[in-house]
Amino acid sequence: MEIWHPSEGINEAVIEACIKKVCFDYLEIMPAIISRIDPISMEEAIQAYSEEMDRWTV
Repeated sequence: MEIWHPSEGINEAVIEACIKKVCFDYLEIMPAIISRIDPISMEEAIQAYSEEMDRWTV
């Protein structure tokens, strides 16, 4: 799933805001706590995201 966020960058706060938005819009719940199970590091996530964006950018 992909979601647009009006932020210029990506960080933990942006990720949590997007998760809350999807939960509210599609599941009709507002999570109080967001837990990560076996998360990758933020650096790895940003690298993977950047590579994916490069792949789709002309």
